[in-house]
Amino acid sequence: MILLFQHTTQQFDDVIEPPPVKFSFNEPGWYVVGVLFVLIVALCVYLVYQYYKRNRYRKSALRYLQEREKYWKEQQQDVPLIYETSMLLKRLSMRNYGRGTVAYLYGKDWINFLNTTWKEHSFTEEEGQMLFDTLYRKPTQVDKNIANGFIEKTKRWIIHHKHAV
Repeated sequence: MILLFQHTTQQFDDVIEPPPVKFSFNEPGWYVVGVLFVLIVALCVYLVYQYYKRNRYRKSALRYLQEREKYWKEQQQDVPLIYETSMLLKRLSMRNYGRGTVAYLYGKDWINFLNTTWKEHSFTEEEGQMLFDTLYRKPTQVDKNIANGFIEKTKRWIIHHKHAV
């Protein structure tokens, strides 16, 4: 048995190894890998640019809303701020979902539409009534808590609403 073991180990010692493979970036496979890498990077840059371009209006709308909020808070008037915020929501909605879908909506239907276009579903009927009053009855004052809540929800809606399919 010992002889058998010695005989098999001797066979393995006689295995001839091939010479090491020469490494070089000048091989054709590396050119293919390089081209694929460049294409993937270009595709990623293109997709990021498209995403940015598609969502640029959100940043612009938020900036506009913050400017108007600052102005009307300094004037201590919530009614014009609510009106401008509502108009901004309408403009953004018409841009994304089409004039035919959005233009005629008001009150409860408008609030339901806003709630169906994002995951949070937090616009309330009370806010819908405030919007209706602001647009058509021209009150001199609105409830500050409702107004502030509406402004904050509008900011979140601008950031998180879904695009029309």
